Amino acid sequence: LTHFFEREPPAASWAVQPHYQLPTAFRAEWEPPEARAPSAAPRPLHLGFLCEYDALPGIGHACGHNLIAEVGAAAALGVRGALEGLPRPPPH
Repeated sequence: LTHFFEREPPAASWAVQPHYQLPTAFRAEWEPPEARAPSAAPRPLHLGFLCEYDALPGIGHACGHNLIAEVGAAAALGVRGALEGLPRPPPH
């Protein structure tokens, strides 16, 4: 999943932190390009998506956690796409 977000176009659109607070956790952050400008107002929207991807010993992914991971990643991409489609504020 970290490689997926690191390679998801456009290049470097996600800031990925592997092993975020736990050896098996990660964090992938996205913000619109205009939010990175020094004059941009802070964005109050913070969302988290559960990408559970553990497996059961001897059984593997029989419980569907691999699908939960895919759906969490897809939801993050969907929200990003929706936010990118919003009207942009005019430049100052």
